[in-house]
Amino acid sequence: MALAKSEGCAYVADGSNVDDDKDYRPGMRALLELQIVSPLRLAGLTKSDIRQLSKIRQLPTWQKESAACLASRIPYGEELTIEKLTRVEKAEAYLMPLQCKHLRVRSHGDIARIELGSEELTKIMAEPFKTQLIAYFKKLGL
Repeated sequence: MALAKSEGCAYVADGSNVDDDKDYRPGMRALLELQIVSPLRLAGLTKSDIRQLSKIRQLPTWQKESAACLASRIPYGEELTIEKLTRVEKAEAYLMPLQCKHLRVRSHGDIARIELGSEELTKIMAEPFKTQLIAYFKKLGL
C-alpha cells in the first residue's frame, strides 16, 4: 500500500487469476501482506478467459506464454531472499536470446537446473554458447 500511495495511486494490482488458486503459489502470501489487489481473480477470470478477451480486444499478448513468479524457482520451504531471486532472474535473462518457448532456471543451493523444451536442448548445448553459459552461471555462484 505504501508503494501505491507514494505513486499517487489507490492500490497496486497484479495479474493473478482464479487458475492460480489451484496451485501452491508462495507469492500469494506476499500479495495479502502487501495488500495488492488481484482484479482478474476477483472478477472470476481464468487464464483461458483472459486469453479469449485479449484476443477479442486484439492485444498482442493474447497468446503470450505464462510467466510464473520467480519464487517458484526456489524449493518449497527454503528461505526466499532477494539474492536468490536476483540470481535466478539473471540466469534466465542470460538464456532469453535463445527464444525458448518454455524456460525455467530452478535454484537448488549452488546448483541450477535448467528446464527447456526437448527441441531447445540443442540450442543450449551448442558451442560456444555452452561454454559461455557455464562460465556465466559460475560467476553467478551456480
